[in-house]
Amino acid sequence: MNTAHILSGFLWALSASDGSSKPAATCEQTIEILIAGPEEARNRMDAAIRPFFCGIPDIRWTMEEKVPADRPLPASGEEARDQARQIWQIWIDVSNPHRLRVYLPATNTQGATTVRTVTGPTETDSKEVDESARQAVAQLVKTTVSSIRRAPDPKTERVAEGLVAVSPSPVAEVSSPARQTEHDHDGFFLRLLAGYGTLTATEGYEFRQYAKLGPTFNLAVGRALAPNLILYGELLVTGIVNSNDSNAYGMEENLGRDLVLWGLGPGVAYYLMPWNLYASATAGLAKITFVDASTDSPLPDTDFGYVGALTVGKEWWSGRGWGIGIAGRFSHARSMKHGELVSANRDNIFVDSDMHATAFSLSFSATYN
Repeated sequence: MNTAHILSGFLWALSASDGSSKPAATCEQTIEILIAGPEEARNRMDAAIRPFFCGIPDIRWTMEEKVPADRPLPASGEEARDQARQIWQIWIDVSNPHRLRVYLPATNTQGATTVRTVTGPTETDSKEVDESARQAVAQLVKTTVSSIRRAPDPKTERVAEGLVAVSPSPVAEVSSPARQTEHDHDGFFLRLLAGYGTLTATEGYEFRQYAKLGPTFNLAVGRALAPNLILYGELLVTGIVNSNDSNAYGMEENLGRDLVLWGLGPGVAYYLMPWNLYASATAGLAKITFVDASTDSPLPDTDFGYVGALTVGKEWWSGRGWGIGIAGRFSHARSMKHGELVSANRDNIFVDSDMHATAFSLSFSATYN
């Protein structure tokens, strides 16, 4: 906070309170400025904005850790009213230091919200440019507050006949009025996939094979590296019960084994907007667990091998942060060995079992981002 900012705030307050520039208001106006994000970022933004409003009694300041998801976005008109007290809201989201968002009531459209985005540098050590982005937000908020204070009260317009409406101060609209939900992929990421598909696990150089339809489940948790680009860690699970076993030489009866393919590893996803289509790839470790211990010939679980998975999907927004949709997935795991020797050919030469597995699935998806 410097002297120039404080002086600018006092001068602006005097000009805004001049009754000759606007019609007399019949009800009290309160403007709430909410700054949401990490504490350090909130404090920096507060220090950049507050000097412009020194001595203004109808400004209320609120700090929160994140943009409230359970409240309507700031809007103009009747949506901005609380009985006889008119309350206007301005939200500033500083959770992403490179993309500062400002939610403003659209003063020229009833019930609408305008979302402004001020992009900053990708380098975190560029303090001068960060400060200029905060100052740009401060100027935007100052202009909006000035427009709100100069706007006539709609109730006064309806009662006082012959009152000439005063247009709000012009504010450059850089985005269209937003709906009550904002749709973007940034910040925390959570995706659940649950569906059905085929699993084919092959053992011992095609000696034994287990295949059937079965359920599949996937859980991914991560965070956006950039808008619509997500880095995550994922758990992959596919299982089959009473599999359709086959023997390469027709010498072994169907044992109907139950097995589960597990996988765990990092992945990356990219969303193609505004269609909300996405593609993701995961790579990590995998193993097969045999769960039919009651059989006369149980098999040991395999050691860890490797797995790769590719997913494509489409989602539809169901809320401010949630999307639901469908996804198709292909995964392949290999180099999973267990301790039992198996026959490599008809001459009964036995070798270590080296299992590999392939799975195709179609799933319902639910994503929070």
